[in-house]
Amino acid sequence: AYDITLETSVYIDEKAQAKGLGTILYAELINKAREINIHSLIGVISLPNPISQKLHEKFNFELVGNFKESGLKFNKLIDVEFWQLIL
Repeated sequence: AYDITLETSVYIDEKAQAKGLGTILYAELINKAREINIHSLIGVISLPNPISQKLHEKFNFELVGNFKESGLKFNKLIDVEFWQLIL
């Protein structure tokens, strides 16, 4: 039932951020998803993460939801956003 949807992930080391690598990787990921007839991509962002939010906005992902305190990162509760791109 859900084989038309994929969750996306791109992780860039802090030292390599803001150099266009995320854009290159996401563009390729989106192109490959289209090639295999994926309909919907879901990006999950742990907050705060303005760089990732900006990357998703650049590719026209839409913010579709926010779960409060649903993750634990570095011993701290974090909110998680869900972004979606319909291809």
